[in-house]
Amino acid sequence: MKIITIIPARGGSKSLPRKNIFDVYILLRPTSPLRPPGLIEKALKILEENIDATSVRSMAIVKEHPYRVWRQNGDKSVCGFIEAEEEPYNIPRQDLPELLFQTGDIEVIRRETIINGSISGACVYPLIINHEEMIDIDSQSDFDRAEKFNVNKQ
Repeated sequence: MKIITIIPARGGSKSLPRKNIFDVYILLRPTSPLRPPGLIEKALKILEENIDATSVRSMAIVKEHPYRVWRQNGDKSVCGFIEAEEEPYNIPRQDLPELLFQTGDIEVIRRETIINGSISGACVYPLIINHEEMIDIDSQSDFDRAEKFNVNKQ
């Protein structure tokens, strides 16, 4: 399997010569610079073991469940954000469905998926990571946390 890793630049990316010769593309976002060891290898293994997978994305179990999210109406009253369930905010925590959100640490995409106009495709497999291993840098406080995390690892 031929692999290419793409680390997108903030100012945009330049064209890559011969980019269509690769079987798999790996996207590493610059806002998640500190990744758990072996993350790329784990993602590639998931993709190899699941022939139907169009891509693999790093994900974590949600901490703030959307069944407990409220939306404010124009009159300042609130209603549950999830409308498909009756009173989802009253479901006991233990009975809530386990949900995942993508972390942005890594995306591994089959070439065919990209050729078909997507970077995820219809059959995405998760690479579950722990919240403690997630460091997404979007603010100064995130950067400070990343620095502390990196110093503590050494």
